[in-house]
Amino acid sequence: MSEEKRKHPRKAACGELQISTEKSDSRHNVFVKDVSKGGAFVFSLNVPAVGEKIGYELLDAYGLVLTAGTGRVIRAIDVNSEALSGFAIQFDQELDQAMLDYLCEVRTGKK
Repeated sequence: MSEEKRKHPRKAACGELQISTEKSDSRHNVFVKDVSKGGAFVFSLNVPAVGEKIGYELLDAYGLVLTAGTGRVIRAIDVNSEALSGFAIQFDQELDQAMLDYLCEVRTGKK
């Protein structure tokens, strides 16, 4: 997705989301590469199809749920490599500023 189409700027982030998809009730963890109020790109070996609806939970370092929501996969990269495979999520509701700050602080180590 080009920068011009984005409603909110993306920021480098680090954090863990637990994802479930509409086609599978199984959950798996993915790692956030970058995030904005409107969406995120995550690294994952399990890449859902573009257009698939997902549920997510943002987890803290102890695995506790900080926030949860739903979204849709808008871009998928499946190259069978943990370092490259992943997908972009467009959130159904904007991410709360505190959760956005949390994900960016985890990345930079700032508190």
